Formats: sequence, structure tokens, C-alpha cells
Amino acid sequence: MSDYAERYERSLKSIMDRKCGCWKCLESRAEVRIQMIVCPTCGCKRCPKASNHELACTGSNEPGQLGSVYA
Repeated sequence: MSDYAERYERSLKSIMDRKCGCWKCLESRAEVRIQMIVCPTCGCKRCPKASNHELACTGSNEPGQLGSVYA
């Protein structure tokens, strides 16, 4: 099985196990993004909490927010 396929399988298992899906957690578990990553509180993709679950939710989808992968 290829490295990508293994990472994809881990991602599917994490979704089924309801693990955190922020960018930081995906990287720490060496998983691939297989669904859109949004803040669990406000639903915005540019919210810093979508990038790192430890950051506060801003409720904003404005680009350039501190802590967001969309800086």
C-alpha cells in the first residue's frame, strides 16, 4: 500500500472515530485532508480555530487572521 493510501485510510478512521479535524491535528497524525476543514464553532474555513483547535473562534471568514493557515 502506498504512503498516500495509508494516510488516507488513517484519515477515514479518524473521521469515523470523531477525532479533531483541524489542520494542526491532521498534520500531527500524518493524515491527508479528505474533507473541507472548517471551524467546529462557526463553520468558517479561515477562522483560526479551523487551523488549530487550541485557538479561539473569531466567527469570521476574513483572510489574514492571525493563526489561520489562510494568513
